[in-house]
Amino acid sequence: TTVQINNDTTNPYGFDYYVVANWYDAPQNYSAGNEQRIADVINYILSVEQPMHMDLLYQRIAGLFDREKATSVVRDNVDYVIKRHMKNAVIIKDNFISRTDMAEIKVRVSEIITEEARKVEHIAIPEIEKAMMTIADYALGINETDLKVETARIFGFERMGPKVSKAMNDAFVSLLKSGKIKLIDEKVHIVEEV
Repeated sequence: TTVQINNDTTNPYGFDYYVVANWYDAPQNYSAGNEQRIADVINYILSVEQPMHMDLLYQRIAGLFDREKATSVVRDNVDYVIKRHMKNAVIIKDNFISRTDMAEIKVRVSEIITEEARKVEHIAIPEIEKAMMTIADYALGINETDLKVETARIFGFERMGPKVSKAMNDAFVSLLKSGKIKLIDEKVHIVEEV
C-alpha cells in the first residue's frame, strides 16, 4: 500500500481529521419508540466516531436526556438500549464501542487542539497501532523512541506524560508481539504492510 503524503505539517500522513458527532444531527424517526430512537442516535454517533470510548459515547448523547454531563441516568439508559436493542450490531472491547460493520480502523487526528480533542485514554490502541505502522512505513529507519514521540505528536500531544507514554508503549509492544513490526539494529521495520 502506498501512503499518501501531503504538505500539511500538522498532518503529513494524510490521516482523517477527528469529527465530533452531535446527537441532534441524527436522523429522527418520531414514530419509533423511545428505546429505538436512542438506539438510532447511538448508531449515528458511532457512524461518525467509531471506535469510540464508552465515556465519549455517554458524553455525546447526554443532551438527548436533557443533561449536560454523562450522569448515571444517561449511562444506565444507554447501556440498557445497547444490551436490549443493539447486542448484535455493536462490539464493545476494552471499553471501546464500534459497529459490527466497521470495515477498518481509521486513524483520526485533531485538526486543532481544543477541549474537543480526545484524551489519550479515549484513543483505541488499534488506532494508535495503525498510526505507528503508517509513520514507520513513511519514515524508514525510525527508532522506537522517535516513533512513539511522532505518533503522540500526530494525535496532538505535545509532551509525553505518563498516560501518553503508556498508551504509545502499549501500542508498540502490541505491534511487536503480533509480529507486525520488528526491531533491527534499533530501527523499526514493518513486517506486515499498512
